[in-house]
Amino acid sequence: MKKWLESIFIHPLLSLLLLAGSFWSIYFVTIDKIKTVTLEQELEHAKEDIFLLKSLLEEYSLQKKPRLIQRELVRFATKKHVQQIFLLCPNKVVRYANRRKWIGKRFEEAIDTQRAKHLLNEIDKKRYNVHIEDGRFIEAVIPLHYLYNPNKRRIEKGVMIIVYDLLPLIEQRTYAIQKLFFTLFAIMALLLALLFFFLYRFFLLKYQELGKLLLPTENTKCLFFTPINRLIEAQKQAIERATVMKNVIQNSDDAVLITDHAKNIVDCNRAFEKMSGYTKEEIIGKKPEEFLKSGLQDSSFYQKMWKNILKKGEWSGEIVDKRKDGSLFYALQSIFAIKDPLTNKITHYAAITKDITELAKKQETIQKLAFYDPLTKLANRVSFLQTLDEFIALGKRESFPFALLFIDLDNFKEINDTLGHDTGDKLLQAFVKRLKSLLREEDIAARLGGDEFVVLAPGISSPSKALELACRLQNAFQQPLMVDDRPITVQMSIGIALFPQDAKNANELLKAADIAMYKAKEKKNRCVLFQENMQQEALEKVTLKQELKKAIEKNELMLYLQPKISVRTKKVEGFEALIRWNHPTRGFIPPSKFIPLAEESALIIPLTEWIFQEVDRLLDQLQQNGIESPIAINISARHFATDKLIEQITTNIKKEYIQKGLIELEVTESAVMEDINKAMHYLQKLHSFGIKVALDDFGTGHSSLQYLKKLPIDTIKIDKTFIDHIINDNKDQAIVESTIEMADKLGMDTVAEGVETKEQAQFLEKIGIDYIQGYYYAKPMPFEEMLEFLQKF
Repeated sequence: MKKWLESIFIHPLLSLLLLAGSFWSIYFVTIDKIKTVTLEQELEHAKEDIFLLKSLLEEYSLQKKPRLIQRELVRFATKKHVQQIFLLCPNKVVRYANRRKWIGKRFEEAIDTQRAKHLLNEIDKKRYNVHIEDGRFIEAVIPLHYLYNPNKRRIEKGVMIIVYDLLPLIEQRTYAIQKLFFTLFAIMALLLALLFFFLYRFFLLKYQELGKLLLPTENTKCLFFTPINRLIEAQKQAIERATVMKNVIQNSDDAVLITDHAKNIVDCNRAFEKMSGYTKEEIIGKKPEEFLKSGLQDSSFYQKMWKNILKKGEWSGEIVDKRKDGSLFYALQSIFAIKDPLTNKITHYAAITKDITELAKKQETIQKLAFYDPLTKLANRVSFLQTLDEFIALGKRESFPFALLFIDLDNFKEINDTLGHDTGDKLLQAFVKRLKSLLREEDIAARLGGDEFVVLAPGISSPSKALELACRLQNAFQQPLMVDDRPITVQMSIGIALFPQDAKNANELLKAADIAMYKAKEKKNRCVLFQENMQQEALEKVTLKQELKKAIEKNELMLYLQPKISVRTKKVEGFEALIRWNHPTRGFIPPSKFIPLAEESALIIPLTEWIFQEVDRLLDQLQQNGIESPIAINISARHFATDKLIEQITTNIKKEYIQKGLIELEVTESAVMEDINKAMHYLQKLHSFGIKVALDDFGTGHSSLQYLKKLPIDTIKIDKTFIDHIINDNKDQAIVESTIEMADKLGMDTVAEGVETKEQAQFLEKIGIDYIQGYYYAKPMPFEEMLEFLQKF
């Protein structure tokens, strides 16, 4: 309502209403005035006629001429508007009338009762006059001093009553005025209609268009009623916004170029002048493609760009343009069409451009970092997987076989640890340099990470050719690589998978080559072709790892004890804790099958922690049975790579058992030699706590006597491989005898593992072994069976 009251229409409309009100007021006043004037005029005329008639009637009464009296009444009644004339005797009887039917009747019987009562009341009160009644009648009640009564033949007093009906006259004059006024009203309405037409055509429509421009969000139908003050305010705001936008555009760091609908330049900002090298005056009226095109994008690029602009109203993308000096620059450009809000037709095009030349250079550097290995400059894992996907997609469309070689350098960690990471990096660079020299131009090499590499060899479809390529690469590295004038021999394990024989997608193919590589790595420095059973073996390993994790969590494992017999006392003087797994569905799973899996997946850490807890519990039970004997626990090489070994022991095993020397750790030669310095640190710390250390599987690894004398070793366990043929094999005898002699001189105990016959036991006793462990005396057994064994032994 407020909006309507403030609109530009309110004043003309009020004026129109006022005009119409005034017109109709004049009309009604005029009608009323005409009626009043008519009545007054006729009243004056009637008075003159009535008093003249009175004189005549009294004269005729004095002359006693009733006929003349009657005739004069009839004549008088012929005057316009005279309706009734009565001459009444004193007894209110009609003596004379303009109609004979009323003569002789009582007055109230001659006319309607209401009027009769009114007039008789006037006579009774002697209110004799001529007056207007009900706005249409003139009533005259005039006394007659002389009225001849023909029946009594005498002159009496009487009353003359005359009634005029002026309604026809009033209606006649009112109609004339109405006709005049309605004619004037029609003329005024026509003039107003013409005025409104011109007002609508030349003002209101323009007003609406102005409203659409200034208030585009308003309802179109309501724009007619928008207050002019609001449009003025909107116009001010529009000018302010335009000024702000012009300043923003002119001071923007992004280049702005504006053209008309025909793509002729109409304006640009300072940033565009700076970026392109052209001044505004040089380019006004020109088309951008006349001077900006670099020629690096073909016509189809621009056709597609303008098709998108015309269809969607905008386009964004990267483009290469040319400066005034001829140099090229990379730009991120957005072009959009500007439309007339009223007609929805394109009036201008605007282009916003950001110079990204420096950014493009940085992106190129980032691209290299993202897709290439910075050390070897080979494609990295991300880049190679994309390439592999492309090759497989091509292979599915066409007959395009290829081989994938997965290469892992053997013992690279030892080189890093012993010679240092700098030497390791230089070795990788030298390796890649030679590898690239051995490959064909179409072959693709990549570094997946660490010491893992892949080679994609297109066109190789047969296993023999793939194996030939792998062996050729392997043989080429028999010649040592020179790193800082130091010759280093590199050995590698290579897994080979073929597309499409071994897999249908990139992940499966890479996995197949990886599985084959791990198969090759079991014996190292080999080339192995992928076979289907390898996939099953790998799946079996994954499943078994998951089930082992659950077995640890659900306490499904068991700890067996195998006694160690002292040769000197012939008594049990220790046990080795050996883990066993009785799977709920698979049955008994040998340690040789799940222990390597635990070491590969780091499950060996929680598994050993469980063993520590179980050993602590078994020591409690031994104490309850009056037995105090140490238990040996096998430790993996992975424990030396973490800082949790000491914490696990001290957390899960009671301090008193450690201090009494009831805990012994068995470590293999290979575990110690993986990181000799870290192993030495841990073993010395464990030794300081009172924990004994045994070197397990002695003779099967590559330990150095130099380190052996430095390590805090209490016991050397001679591996079963030297015991099996000791009776008949002089070399095994010599090795075992020399080991016992060396250990004795170093102050270490010796334990023979895997003793299964009486002859082996007697021979070992003869050459001075300290302890015997094996099936000859006892196999690994649960705690209850072990107690029974001790009672019988």
